[in-house]
Order: sequence, then C-alpha cells, then structure tokens
Amino acid sequence: MTNIRANTDKNKIDVSLSCENGAGGDIETFYSTTLYAFNNVVELSDVGTLIEEYFRLRHKVADMITITFDDASIDAHFLYCEYAMPDAFDVSNTFFLASMAQRVHQDSMVTIAAYNHGIATEFIIKAVGRHSYDDNLGVVTRKVRRRLNNESSAYFSVAEIIKWALNQSDEEAGDELRDVKYFSIEYAGVQKMFFIVPAPAYLTFSFRNIFNVEEFIDVVGEITTKTEVSRDTAVCNGRSRQYDRNVSRSYEVQTEPLTSEEVSVFEQFLTSYEVLMYLEGNDWDVIITDHTCEPSSDDDKLTTVKFTWRFADKRPRLFDSAFDGIMPTRRRIFTEQFSPEYE
Repeated sequence: MTNIRANTDKNKIDVSLSCENGAGGDIETFYSTTLYAFNNVVELSDVGTLIEEYFRLRHKVADMITITFDDASIDAHFLYCEYAMPDAFDVSNTFFLASMAQRVHQDSMVTIAAYNHGIATEFIIKAVGRHSYDDNLGVVTRKVRRRLNNESSAYFSVAEIIKWALNQSDEEAGDELRDVKYFSIEYAGVQKMFFIVPAPAYLTFSFRNIFNVEEFIDVVGEITTKTEVSRDTAVCNGRSRQYDRNVSRSYEVQTEPLTSEEVSVFEQFLTSYEVLMYLEGNDWDVIITDHTCEPSSDDDKLTTVKFTWRFADKRPRLFDSAFDGIMPTRRRIFTEQFSPEYE
C-alpha cells in the first residue's frame, strides 16, 4: 500500500495510524498528522513505509492497523515483507521463512513462522534415522501443541527433537531409532525439512528475514581476523606522539559451498537490518560491513559467500575460544604428514 485518499468538505483533517495490539495490549497511535485538502481531497502518502518502521520497532510480522481520518476509520491487516512477492503468493499457505530446507547441527535452534490458523496450534514433527536393531531407515512422529507468539513464530531446539526421537514414549508412533539423520516440522499442511550434519567449528547468528521473523543460521567456513588502528600524530620539540588512537577488529568469513536453499538464507541474512551472534551463552549485536554473494547458474561452480562483520560496540572483544576468541581453528598443520618438516 502506498497512498490513501479521502474526500472531505473540510479545509484540513487529522489523520492517524494506530495498532489494536500495541504496547501493553492497549491501542497505540504510532503516527499522526494534519492534512490540508486540495480540491476536496486529502492524501496520506507512503503508508507502507510508516507501518514497516513501526513493525520493525515492535518486532511485528503481521497485525491489524486502524487508519483514521477525523471521525472515519478503516481496519486493514498488514504483513511485513521487504520483497515484492509473486501474484500467486498465499499468506495462509506458506511459511514466513527464508527457505524450506536447511542444514542444522545437533545444538541448533530453528524457527517456524506462519499465518496463525488457531489459538492452539498443532505442529507435526517427523524424525528419520536408522533403526536401533539394523541399518534400515525408520521414522518417528510426534504432534506438539504450541502457541505462535506475537511475531507469528515458534522456536524448536534440535537437541530436544533428537532426544525425543531417541527416547520416545509408548504413546508416540514410530520405530526405535539409534540416530537421527533429518527431520521435518509441519504446520497447517506446510512442511520444512532440516538435515542434521556433523558439527565442525561454526558461528551461530540470528537475523530478521524479509518478513521480520527471527531466524537462525550456522555459518561454517574459514575466518580471518583483521585488526586496524586509526590515530593522529603530533610533533612537539622534535618528538612524535600519537593521539586519538582507535582500535577496531573485524572478521572476514569465507563459507563452505552452499546449496541453493542456503543461498536464499544467506541473501536475507547478509542484508538484514538486525543481526546477532551467539557465543558463550550470550547474544551480541553485530554489523555486517561488507559481503560478496554471487550465485551462478553454472553447474561447474559451487556457490560460496564471503562477508565481513564486526561487533556493534567500539571495543574489540576477547573470549575463551581458542582462535582469536571467536572460532576454534580447523587447521591441522602439526598432523603426521607435516610433522617431519618441524623435527
């Protein structure tokens, strides 16, 4: 929605935008102005941008907005979306996610976000793995009732899903499994797949996707730490002294080859207005300062992504991790094939 017009016989009218589910559950007026009529018409311009800014502030994905022109008002339901969607896009028959398939690790967190089809929503989780008594694949199924939060989202722990799949109760349906290879989460007939991969060193970020939904991404790759110093120099009595010294540290990441589904996730992750990194039990505000994401249709090329990020606050940080405080090293320079060089 861009502009809204209204006919009036007044010289000017008061216009406001409010949300029925505002702060504290009360009606919150987040924009108001006075419009002057021209040829008995007033026009409120760029309504979508005003609502988008409010949704960002309140971390809303969708909500009902009341548009008021003096004593007249209309209610309209808005969905946050930063992309132009195709005509066939069906809000009630899709997930508000960056992709419908994703690689995860055993301690990952995943998000499901969708149009709310009911107060008590039911999710169907299916986990696939090898039988406890042979190498054939089996499947276990579980139904979970969980409410979608105010952001139309529900969060699931991969570790909890694996624990349930390997230790299901007698009331739950499925085979006895000794491991879990992948699982799916289904809601209202829509399903997303999650493939569990071994856990090398990786960084975990969360980001706001094009629907303003918080999603999580595990980034596997090589990381290069860059430390820079800016300073000024003054000369007094033949001696040089430095002042206004500022130290900044950034991290350049070169990812491993990505699937086409993961490229879609990275495109939204790298352009998100809010990115957090999870490390040592905390979430840190970070800024992505540069990136290269150039997927190709050439079958001979594997898509990789390079990006640079830093912490949002000024001071460099030290952590307890082994490699520059961020990611453990995956190099094996002192393994058997190299060790004779250093004897």
